[in-house]
Amino acid sequence: MFEFECKGVRLVRAPILAAILLAAMSIETQAQSSDRSSSAANPYLPSADNLMRHVYALADDSMMGRAVHTEGYDMAARYVAEEFRRVGVGPRAGQGGSDLTHYFHTFEYEFPPESWYEGNVVSYNVIGVVPGNNPALASEQLVVSAHLDHVPQRGGQIFNGASDNASGVAVMLEVARLIARRPVGRTVVFAAFGAEEVGHVGSLMLVDSLVEHAVPVIANINIDDVGHLGRGPAGRPLMAALHEGRVCVDLFDMIRVHGDGAGVAITERYRDDVFTRSDHYSFYLADIPAIFFSSGGEHQWLHTPQDDADEMDWAQLQRLTSVVYQSVRSISEHIDMCGSQ
Repeated sequence: MFEFECKGVRLVRAPILAAILLAAMSIETQAQSSDRSSSAANPYLPSADNLMRHVYALADDSMMGRAVHTEGYDMAARYVAEEFRRVGVGPRAGQGGSDLTHYFHTFEYEFPPESWYEGNVVSYNVIGVVPGNNPALASEQLVVSAHLDHVPQRGGQIFNGASDNASGVAVMLEVARLIARRPVGRTVVFAAFGAEEVGHVGSLMLVDSLVEHAVPVIANINIDDVGHLGRGPAGRPLMAALHEGRVCVDLFDMIRVHGDGAGVAITERYRDDVFTRSDHYSFYLADIPAIFFSSGGEHQWLHTPQDDADEMDWAQLQRLTSVVYQSVRSISEHIDMCGSQ
């Protein structure tokens, strides 16, 4: 089933997967006791309270849908930057200081007339960094991303985008908090992308910058629309981690093992019309291994005014956060990962 390999990579599968299985056993124990009280008491477990706080804040009517080039998007961006600063996630190199704008990566992009916006789109990503603590690996980066923007108001109605994609940003922020508490070998970049809904513009701009400066990026984990998981085998929450041939086998195997440990069924899908829909595709086009965490199927609230925080399944979102967090730790610590060494 897994016939894909990274270019020129010698995959050392048995030692890596053995270590992953040991980690997964630990995750399963955590998942069984990861109710809100235990997560609040243990700073190294994902907190359902934090996830709820982020989703309710970002999907509030005051954000007006978080469409690019609006005051609501600016409010949401400041919220993310403030959270980065609060939990100890710093801005990019050369962007030091206490001003929240140091977390912003601004871009301008000309968009065709038939889109929602005509002319130039001016927006920005919000980017935080946790430096790696292993001198042999710290120069390599893992990018964990989720798009921050949603769609404009229509007919006087606000499209709050709780699942799409306040949920993904909430997962990203909670993983950032946990990684900042316990840094890993590789540098982890956390990116809340702007202008995803108008063509993945923010991620394209960041990837162009990374490629231009020859920054070694080991992989991208992208999280989009995860508030309504489907149902997999034995009724477990179903999460689709989409990938294609440029994703190395060990990366996907690792994530699926972590999903098993947390009680989340991970599947793989290859449909082009699905795989191209979010910011991971910008990394894929640059030959960077990318995994896309998204719901098992489109839900009835997608791009409707009914996509509100009250519809979230918080227990499932907490389990998914465990999967993402443990996957980030594993990817960031293993020496022989996707041809890095």
